[in-house]
Amino acid sequence: MNQAIQSMSITIDDHTQVGDARRRGINIANQLQFDETESGKVGIVITEAAKNIVKHAGNGQIIIRTLQQNNMMGIEILALDKGPGMDLRRCLEDGYSTAGSPGTGMGAMSRLSSAFDVYSVDKKGTAVVAQLWSTPAKAAKDNDVGGICVPVAGESDCGDAWAFHRYGNRVSIIAVDGLGHGPMAAMAANAAIHAFQTNPERAPADMLRMVHGALLSTRGAAVATAVIDMDARQLHFAGVGNISGILFDGDKIRGLPSFNGTVGHQLHKVQEIIYPWPERAWLVMHSDGLYNRWKMDDYPGLLRHHPSIIAGMLYRDFQRGRDDSMAVVFKENR
Repeated sequence: MNQAIQSMSITIDDHTQVGDARRRGINIANQLQFDETESGKVGIVITEAAKNIVKHAGNGQIIIRTLQQNNMMGIEILALDKGPGMDLRRCLEDGYSTAGSPGTGMGAMSRLSSAFDVYSVDKKGTAVVAQLWSTPAKAAKDNDVGGICVPVAGESDCGDAWAFHRYGNRVSIIAVDGLGHGPMAAMAANAAIHAFQTNPERAPADMLRMVHGALLSTRGAAVATAVIDMDARQLHFAGVGNISGILFDGDKIRGLPSFNGTVGHQLHKVQEIIYPWPERAWLVMHSDGLYNRWKMDDYPGLLRHHPSIIAGMLYRDFQRGRDDSMAVVFKENR
């Protein structure tokens, strides 16, 4: 199974944008051949998420991305704000509200979703993630990998991309930052993802060489690839260009080196490095659309949450604002 990531970002700062977000989400669900009932659930979840942003935070963002496992399609809704935070236990109870509404929103979102998670810190805002599938009875359980991929303001095409592939007790991940932004950068990123999907079980160094050949006719990209082997308890990593890789192995934080060059143009050195993968480890890879000065100590309890929540919080607080943004997070569920 492999998955390519397609997403859109919707700014929410007044009630008029709630309906627009709902319509855009339902349109995606219809394109993915959700039936009327499941498309309706998508609309309800997006509506409640957007209304919560307007009521409680004033403004925020909803990121919608497509999901795929084998022949099953899904949608992930990620809502981000910098509002006052919330009492999670009470907000998930029907009838509780701090804004004069019926107070059924958060509980309804949880019940309608195949996967649901919330992270909130007092005076520091909230992140909510919900996943819905075209066939909920067979909902996929890829809750150990997640992320964001958002084009810079003014662009509809994102020059950053990521994808993953699960095989046995291994996961391979690729993170790509096409040079610049806009359609030409997206072309390079899409070519890299396509190359990854043709043979996703290659070792990271071999993967970089294969992707290099696929990008020769494009403007090129920064690329990092990783394979997490849960049986051998190892992380294999290789990168070229400005993709940041960070391994958290419980108590230690380790930066993963990428070498100078541009995949598709100048591939000076490719080196695969192997690290231990402890049971509490997690991995993040992100483009230079995000500053890399973040510290997990500023986000109490965040590592216990869904990987898309983690990626979303990093995007919310550390986006540069002048380039596409991408972050992918993997943490082993045990």
